[in-house]
Amino acid sequence: MQKYFVVLILAFASVNTLLMDAEPVDLSRHRRQTESFDFVPEVVEPSEETSLTDSATKQATPSSFLPNSEECVYTNNRQFLGLVLYVRVNIGSALECGNSICSSDPRCTHFTYNPNVNGGTCTLCSQPGSGGTWSVPTPPANNIVCGHIPRRSCNPNALLSVCLGLGIGILGK
Repeated sequence: MQKYFVVLILAFASVNTLLMDAEPVDLSRHRRQTESFDFVPEVVEPSEETSLTDSATKQATPSSFLPNSEECVYTNNRQFLGLVLYVRVNIGSALECGNSICSSDPRCTHFTYNPNVNGGTCTLCSQPGSGGTWSVPTPPANNIVCGHIPRRSCNPNALLSVCLGLGIGILGK
């Protein structure tokens, strides 16, 4: 009886192997892999709204903490990682990037301002529900600032719309 059982198991295993694809999938790795995006962010060229500014007239990013407004929460020396909507160039300050550009686009939840590239770049991102958690540190000498709009970036189901921002504490709206 045991011989027949072993033969039955071997027959089942060989049929199963023949029916499978030629390239087996490693299921232990399959769960950890994420899909990549072919989406390339759009770079918005300078216009009347975004005039060229030289380094002398550009508002420098202060090394101290940027003021939080009702609209935006700022964090110095960090860069946001997420789905990039588009990039605006020749932006004069982090405040303009957050309070004017990001807050005026309803899709924008997060932004990163880099004063060192293309006269100041404002990268607008969308990652609803992530709060201020998807950012990485940058060298302090770069003066890169990231931020988010709590009413868009925080989870709408959170108790009293409480949102945790990086390095700033708890904010409520």
